[in-house]
Amino acid sequence: MFTEQALNSSHVEKQILIKRRKYMTMPLTEKQVKNLADKRKFRQCNYIRTLETKTSQLETLYESAQKEIKSLRERITILEKRLTSSGIDGYYCDVNLNDDNIDNSLTSSAKKHNLI
Repeated sequence: MFTEQALNSSHVEKQILIKRRKYMTMPLTEKQVKNLADKRKFRQCNYIRTLETKTSQLETLYESAQKEIKSLRERITILEKRLTSSGIDGYYCDVNLNDDNIDNSLTSSAKKHNLI
């Protein structure tokens, strides 16, 4: 039922497992310990480097978002002033300001991020 090749491959797998167990229980030499420590340090340095790049990217995004918020708040105050100066009892009746003017006044980053 089993082919000779299948029996040989399972035998080889058992030998590999036995060697692995022996290797895991072997005491580590100084060179192996140093190699493991170097690998760990390398992984940590790479992880730190990726975190630093992510941090710098997030900082620039945060700064641009803050600028965007500031410009939008300024735009809101301008629109509120125009509304109060031209409206009666809170109703807006200015013909010069329409949706097209508002869209054109938004900053490019809002359009770029599909916020409008």
